[in-house]
Amino acid sequence: MLSLAQLDSLRWIARLGSFRAAAERCNRTQSTVSLRIQELEHTLGARLLERDGQGVRLTPAGLEILPLAEEVLARIEGMRQALRRGDRAPRTIRLGTNDSFALTCLPDLLREVADCFPRLQVDVTVEHSRAIAAKLNAGELDVGFLLEAETHYSIVVEPLCQVPHAWVASPALPVARGAVHPSDLEQMLIFSLPPPATTFDDVHRWFASAGLQPQRVSTCNSLPTIIPLVLAGLGVALLPRPVVFPYLDAERLIELSVRPAVADRRLMLAYHRMSLDGGLDTLLELGRRFALERLAI
Repeated sequence: MLSLAQLDSLRWIARLGSFRAAAERCNRTQSTVSLRIQELEHTLGARLLERDGQGVRLTPAGLEILPLAEEVLARIEGMRQALRRGDRAPRTIRLGTNDSFALTCLPDLLREVADCFPRLQVDVTVEHSRAIAAKLNAGELDVGFLLEAETHYSIVVEPLCQVPHAWVASPALPVARGAVHPSDLEQMLIFSLPPPATTFDDVHRWFASAGLQPQRVSTCNSLPTIIPLVLAGLGVALLPRPVVFPYLDAERLIELSVRPAVADRRLMLAYHRMSLDGGLDTLLELGRRFALERLAI
């Protein structure tokens, strides 16, 4: 007989890439998870998983079965939700976001979600986009707002908007007000998020376009900390324009007219295929709206 436990084991092996990780996620022994898969394969009469040098991957039959298994599990979860009284049952959503979304959208997002679902708890992780993607892939987050990053095929990824970035400096800093080329900033102190953040790559890619390397790069893992350092005139930085727009508007920072221009980065919404009950569905919809309103400027 086919069981929900078997389908759940298949889902988590597919998401996490190993029997061990799936066993930890399901709070079962690895042998139990392995037995569930054997029973499922016997019931369906097809091999669903195979091991290779990279871990475990789905066979063609597994790829065909997985969406159906996830649909069954989602419907069961929907039935459970329907039996509860509205949003009275406490629930936690694990949300990951990069600094750009956190600084511009997160407070109002959480406020509106709390208004709609007072018992819903949202646990927030703020890191650079590649770290958010890694946590999504590992099943440590339910939903993430991040710049381009590689995610597992089982995760739904929606492109939201292009986020413009700009080289900025304090008006007190002696930087050319006309066209600014990589050679003009080569010897200046540059503040940046550390690798593997995409901004760090963008900084070095911009200099490399002129065959140069920045000579003084000071990394800091906190975008809210980098901004005051630039405001103080200690150096320049490549930052998301929507985040620093209030400082540009108040003329506390200036946007450098750089050549070549800086490419925009695309903001993505990523989440696991799961039952989109009211709480999660509302959070996703609000996130989409705030991103388009506040980051695509």
